[in-house]
Amino acid sequence: MEKKPDRRVKRTCEALQQSLLALMQHQPLEQITVRELCQKADINRGTFYLHYHDVYELYDAVQMGIMDELNRAVETHCSQVQEDEDPAPYIILDIFEYFTQNYQACVAIFQQDRSNVFLRRIRSVLRPRLIRRFIRDYQAQEAAADYYYNYLVNGCIGIMQHWLLTGRKQSPQTLAKMTMAFVDDGARAFLNFSMEEPEKKENEKN
Repeated sequence: MEKKPDRRVKRTCEALQQSLLALMQHQPLEQITVRELCQKADINRGTFYLHYHDVYELYDAVQMGIMDELNRAVETHCSQVQEDEDPAPYIILDIFEYFTQNYQACVAIFQQDRSNVFLRRIRSVLRPRLIRRFIRDYQAQEAAADYYYNYLVNGCIGIMQHWLLTGRKQSPQTLAKMTMAFVDDGARAFLNFSMEEPEKKENEKN
């Protein structure tokens, strides 16, 4: 039987993660020290090193916690919808609502995600579901679906970033509808595009 994490350990890790996010709102990640973190969280340095090697490992744990939440939302909706029902609108709405509920954390991460690690992780959560959707609903070639996914996800993440960094002036529901319109209107044009090379088509005619 899998052993559940100790509650004290969980509280300690949560305190360190929240302290890191609070500090990230005022200074770059690379300038945050373990000493500052421990003072903020009211935890001694020895306890910090029991759980994390350095500040960057703690930051990675924060990101992975967010990814776990998003993955759970994806899996929940995909398991609950009917076979012919599309889970994408529910998933996208959940993402916007999650960002609303965890606004300060997500803003801090987006502002300091200079290597785009967080963005790549978001892409990896959505990719398998959306690629299958494009192939199923639009009879798209896999290569076209892959190109469209990369085009689309960068646009969707851009919408999310702009919305977060400009103060969330619209509701999560409005942004989710806008994003789905972007998904479907673009798909109708993009996914009907043939990926066959001109030379191949010419050879088939001959």
